[in-house]
This record gives sequence, C-alpha cells and structure tokens, in this order.
Amino acid sequence: MTANPPTVVEASRTIAADAAVIFELIAVRHNHVVEFEEGRCIAWRPSEPGGEPPGHLWRWTLQPVGDGTLVTHSR
Repeated sequence: MTANPPTVVEASRTIAADAAVIFELIAVRHNHVVEFEEGRCIAWRPSEPGGEPPGHLWRWTLQPVGDGTLVTHSR
C-alpha cells in the first residue's frame, strides 16, 4: 500500500494590524474539553482566559475501518 503525501490546506489574508496584536489574539486561548471518549473522540471549545467559550467547536473522531482508522476533523 502506498501512502498518500499529507495535504495542507492554507488560506492567507493581509490584516491591517501589528503582528504582536494579532499574535495575542490567537495565542491566549483556553480550551474547554466538551466531549471525550478515550481513543475515539475529543472535542473542545476555545475561549478567552477566564471566559466562557463563544460556541466554536473543534472535534476529532477516530473510527476503526478495515486495517486502518477513519479520522474525521470537524469544526
């Protein structure tokens, strides 16, 4: 079996702000785990430190299939 090379999806946009300001917005998050099933599923909602999650959900699920695992990422 030949492995497929990893695919990276990327999008870029220029934002009228200093890099330090943008970095603070993306680097000071707390993740609240809201779903967890050992070896099968994990999902979390990010928030500002000390704040309530605004509703964005990031989920990874793993499902055995044949001789491998179906990995699904949803957000």
